[in-house]
Amino acid sequence: MQKYLKAIGNERGSFVVDIFLLLPFIAALSVLLSIKLSLRYLKHAVFVLFICVAAGLYVDLIRPPLFFSVLSGNDFMWNWPLYPLTGHRMVPFGHIPTYTSWSYNILALGLFLFYVIIFWAGVQFGYILFGRSRKQKGMIDLLFARSKGSKNQFN
Repeated sequence: MQKYLKAIGNERGSFVVDIFLLLPFIAALSVLLSIKLSLRYLKHAVFVLFICVAAGLYVDLIRPPLFFSVLSGNDFMWNWPLYPLTGHRMVPFGHIPTYTSWSYNILALGLFLFYVIIFWAGVQFGYILFGRSRKQKGMIDLLFARSKGSKNQFN
């Protein structure tokens, strides 16, 4: 396991978990909730909240939850999934926060910009699954049966 984690590289962490797991799920869920609750701008509010929390963690304005209390917010953003497994910080700065280095700030800015693209893709995926309004039915309607009174196009 240690050998595999070393091969992954240093600059991985909560950014990677956010980009590939959390953001697409949250985007699709916000589309579903905005349709069901008729809240037009819910997905925008969710995205702004997500970015504010992630940026706050990156610059150490927000501390991670108690479960991750050994990590500062900056360490959490870079080292979270790997630090509990290895016990070593993956960023070579050690206890110096990465926001003091301009190269890490540029990398983090690029990752934050990638958040926008991934969230947009998650919203589009949500539209495909759930439709864009209450009148539209998305692909999820084909997978799950409707109520007894309505007919599916394949019945």
